[in-house]
Amino acid sequence: MAALAPAGATVREHLPQTLTLVPQAPSQPAEQPSPIDHVLRQNGLEPGSKKAQIVAAWLEKVHTDPAIKRAVPGGPDALHRILSDANTRDSLMTNGLARLSPADRLRYLKVYTRILDEQVPVNCFGVSDMGEVMDRITLGAMAQGEIEEYLGLLYKVIVKSASSSALPTPTQRQYEKAQGILTRALVNELAGDSNNIERYRYLALHPESATPADMCWVTRVTLHAVLSMPDPYRDFIVLPAMTKDSEIIPSRGKKTDSDFRRPPPTQTP
Repeated sequence: MAALAPAGATVREHLPQTLTLVPQAPSQPAEQPSPIDHVLRQNGLEPGSKKAQIVAAWLEKVHTDPAIKRAVPGGPDALHRILSDANTRDSLMTNGLARLSPADRLRYLKVYTRILDEQVPVNCFGVSDMGEVMDRITLGAMAQGEIEEYLGLLYKVIVKSASSSALPTPTQRQYEKAQGILTRALVNELAGDSNNIERYRYLALHPESATPADMCWVTRVTLHAVLSMPDPYRDFIVLPAMTKDSEIIPSRGKKTDSDFRRPPPTQTP
């Protein structure tokens, strides 16, 4: 089966609410509307509701937590600027996700997959770009437990983003074995149906020809297959997918950031 070019980008896309969840510290007069209330409404939350209280408490934590101040020079105002710029936000999320524990990366992927399954229609709102698709989902559309889990993970991502520790990478043998396990997981997810397998193969090789409904289908199949993989091989796929647009050349020696490079497209048996 073809190497999963769409899978890397799909798994990698972070939830879009990181753009608006950290407002700048209030600066307007007290009689003016609360900036936090504005952020809550932007995210589909009615101020005073239980969901809104959870988010407001998280925002307060971000503004006062010493770990955030250590992780982001300049504190919450600087964090607001980082998360409001696509390039700096992507860098923060990539670095933080890469340094989560494998268990937390799995939790992040499960939250993403549940939102996709429960909140996104089969045609992905008529949009093929998964980042744009997820931008249409607000915190208000998420279950209370999902909001709490997502915000807890986002906090960890922000704190971990300050780390300069070397990124772990699988060995060449581990990565190849993980690819084989993923291939079998995909076949299982597709119930061994030859038509669906061929459809998946074609769309993986020719994503430019995919309709929004095709992209939604490939994304869901891929994510469910990845989630069905056993430890530790799942993370051998998830980690590079979350940190780069494509696959990686696995480490053959000392693990450093330079071990992540994009190879040409490959085929798996």
